[in-house]
Amino acid sequence: MRPSRRQPGEIASVIGALRQKGVKIWAENGQLRYRAPRGSLTDAELAQLRRSKDDIVALLGAAAGHTTDGPRALGAGRPSQVPLSLSQLAHWHAYRLNERHAIRQIASATRLRGALDLAVLERSLAEVVRRHEALQTRIVLHEGIPAQQFCAACEGKLRQIDLSVCGEGARHREIERHITEIIMQPIEVRVGPLFEAEVLKLRDNEHVLIMAMEHLISDGYSLNIILSDVFNAYANLVAGRLPEWPTVAVQFHDYAVWQNRMLRQWLDGAGRSWCEQVSSAPRLRVPESTSCCAPCHAPGWGTVPLRIDRNRTRQLRTWCRERGTTLVMAIFSAYVGLMLRWCQSSQGVFQYQSDGRAWPQVENTVGYFASVLYLPARLEENTTFLDLLDQVTEEYGRALDHADFSSYLAAQVPRLDVTRNPGLNWLPRRSKEQARATHGSASFPIDCEPVPFSHPMVKDLVMDVEPALLMSETDDELSGEWYYPRDRLSAETMETVGRSLVGFLDVLLCEPARRVNSVYLPQSSHAHVTIRQ
Repeated sequence: MRPSRRQPGEIASVIGALRQKGVKIWAENGQLRYRAPRGSLTDAELAQLRRSKDDIVALLGAAAGHTTDGPRALGAGRPSQVPLSLSQLAHWHAYRLNERHAIRQIASATRLRGALDLAVLERSLAEVVRRHEALQTRIVLHEGIPAQQFCAACEGKLRQIDLSVCGEGARHREIERHITEIIMQPIEVRVGPLFEAEVLKLRDNEHVLIMAMEHLISDGYSLNIILSDVFNAYANLVAGRLPEWPTVAVQFHDYAVWQNRMLRQWLDGAGRSWCEQVSSAPRLRVPESTSCCAPCHAPGWGTVPLRIDRNRTRQLRTWCRERGTTLVMAIFSAYVGLMLRWCQSSQGVFQYQSDGRAWPQVENTVGYFASVLYLPARLEENTTFLDLLDQVTEEYGRALDHADFSSYLAAQVPRLDVTRNPGLNWLPRRSKEQARATHGSASFPIDCEPVPFSHPMVKDLVMDVEPALLMSETDDELSGEWYYPRDRLSAETMETVGRSLVGFLDVLLCEPARRVNSVYLPQSSHAHVTIRQ
């Protein structure tokens, strides 16, 4: 006999508690699906999921306001030209690609040591391009409206350049120059190619593979998929086998069609009121640097590193486990509290970069899925760090309900103020297995390692948005970089903001019940500011 149905409020509490622990939960074809960090769910929580699955599926379907079926492969039924996804459209407007040339800003460089078979590497690349339709995409315009079109002529050629005749010092400069050129080369999106690859020969047994693509067809997550697929294909082809890849269940063009079809249903359901609520929030402005640490007034963006040492990282992980939360929620809560104080505001909406892959069928798909989640936050006079953690976690769960369509806000013209607010981009810790998959396993015939480089795009970038923090997680510590507009802010100011964030994290660890508004900011003009209501 089936147990009696539980009340929606009770089920919502169950879903909220799971999302506080970083669990992604959704309904698919009437079935409950979830993805959770390893070890985050107890046996009791798993049992609760099984008991409540029918009620959870019903509530998720009602909250979404549209069918719970996700994107699917359209096959021969898909038109030859499909609309841009919302992330693509936001990118198109932000960089004014209707009137400017594009560049290939999603890029990687990998050093390859060993006896490299260039013919097999080129074949591997061609196989990967054929595997992922996004890499064979060009953009077409009809009455000024962009659409994406599959172009089978994009074959994934590998340009080969010999630098072995250069001296040691010159080789390093040449590597940097070629990385810059392949990224910054102006391209016409209607012609392409939007994807480009070249290999630099340094010595007989040492090469550098550079791959770069326009953001319209890829994102950071997709770049790792491409690297993994290329090295997988190479290892198998060298061994005389066909490549062995996980299935690409849905191509990106299929996803774009599905998203555009579902957008109207989303807006007619919960989407429109959510958009109105989020977009009505004020813009947060980081005050310009003072004369003692004035900006350089140069165009472009600067970067300032941020490091959270091993001891603090270990303490934070322990604290999060004991509190039943996640590291990203703890860091993001401290970040939100700091930025509200720094911007002298009691409320605001913050951007959190998501990989945009809410559906398991796109896990192996290359494309521009990355999108922004918008999280409202409010800082009352008596709000404690724990209060803020609960608030941010709850808003994160709500934002996930709109993850497939949140880029609708950034795609609006003119650009909404809320899409210019401060944001956080989190690169989660990658397991050793994932790292080996991307850069070659122990049995891989070539030794691979990433080549670090400074992204040339930020040098001259002009964009009226607030600073953003990119955080990455390793086994030992947390590190990151602040990206900030150099015409308004200085490196010294951003270094001070970074030290303040570490200070907020220390308070979170040691005095979580302390009021956020009572923490001193090491900036004289803001030290005793009264928060605007």
